[in-house]
Amino acid sequence: MATPNEEYNIFTHFDEYKKLQLRNQDDPQLGHIDENFCNDIGSKFKNQEKIIKHCKQFLFLCREYNMLISLRSITSSNIFGIMNYRLNSDLRDIAEIDVLKSQFYPDITNQCKTKLKGFDQIVHLYRIEDNEFNNLKLLYDLYDNFFNGIHIYKGTYQKQTCNNGCPYKIKCATLFNNNVHKCPLSNKSKFCEELEKFREKYTSDSICAHCSEAPTLEPRKNDVHVERRTHAGEGDSNVHMTQDTQEYANSQSFIKLSAIIPIILCTTAGIFLLLYLFYKV
Repeated sequence: MATPNEEYNIFTHFDEYKKLQLRNQDDPQLGHIDENFCNDIGSKFKNQEKIIKHCKQFLFLCREYNMLISLRSITSSNIFGIMNYRLNSDLRDIAEIDVLKSQFYPDITNQCKTKLKGFDQIVHLYRIEDNEFNNLKLLYDLYDNFFNGIHIYKGTYQKQTCNNGCPYKIKCATLFNNNVHKCPLSNKSKFCEELEKFREKYTSDSICAHCSEAPTLEPRKNDVHVERRTHAGEGDSNVHMTQDTQEYANSQSFIKLSAIIPIILCTTAGIFLLLYLFYKV
């Protein structure tokens, strides 16, 4: 298996990312320089409005990040790894992939750095490749559901509290169990390591601890069990195909036999008729 290029350990401080995300606005007000930047880069794409919208939102969050980290309301630099994923997610349907790679992500990286004072080295935006994007999406959805059940305060020191957490814990457990087969015990990838870290986060949760309706997180299996699960559907299909083949063969044999019997009867009758005429003469 190829070694993934993506760093998956970006979700450690997902609660701080949620705090920043709470400050997001649908149409934030930016300065003239940022407005012109987003309008200019948006003009390079067919879906200009979508590019401009997410460009403005991202630059607004860059500015908000600088303020929150100055106040020490947040401390993590990993937030930009999550923000890069979210930007990729928002722009996944943009057709001009080459322009995204060569211009959009490098340019918006540099523009964001102008908002940060002493933290510009933590910003690196780029287009995430499809396979790694799908893995990150799973991890993001797990953490997002987990923290949706916890009330995140915008302020600095307030204690986190449970906010109707049971439905979100059920979503987390179901999503985890539906995907844990991707990580058999022999798989030592970074993605599987992070999936196990989420398991630890989930099972050690003391904020929304009680939820009897949530299923237990399934353990990782060895490769044999995973292979059986993967090919279970194929086995059922093969059984049906074999049955269908046998039924078809039987029906064909019956058809052939039905056609041969009249021929044999006619031939036999003809022979008896000839013998009768011969002896009569």
